[in-house]
Amino acid sequence: MDLPEHVAQMFGVSRMPLPLQAFETHHVVRRLPKDFALESEHVTIRLVLDLDDTGTVTHVEVVPSPSRRGVRTVGLLTDEAGAQPIPEHIEAPPALRDAVVEAARRMRFRPAERDGRAVPVRGIPVSVHYTRDELVAAKAAT
Repeated sequence: MDLPEHVAQMFGVSRMPLPLQAFETHHVVRRLPKDFALESEHVTIRLVLDLDDTGTVTHVEVVPSPSRRGVRTVGLLTDEAGAQPIPEHIEAPPALRDAVVEAARRMRFRPAERDGRAVPVRGIPVSVHYTRDELVAAKAAT
């Protein structure tokens, strides 16, 4: 699905990149310590990705969200079922944040295009959301 034209124009492309595979939780939980436990009910991690003209991730950066009630959000919101993001204002534990960044580095995208040619693109926002129950279930399945 292509985004509206004005969004593509913000990035200077005619077609935005799209992930070629889902952001899979099992890739994240494999990188977590065996004793990892999410203290909050749910957490969001926001990332910004740079992609080259083949759709390969060349840079990943965690983006802190504006604070609310003194607690910073680290948020990237998409679940595997495609549910709408849930605003969250809990900082992700470093182990989870690092595992999400590593999984994001391995993602592949259909390249962005400008005038029918594949081009690199910078600053693509991505959000991932996890609940405590999702992480426990995913850890048990690995």
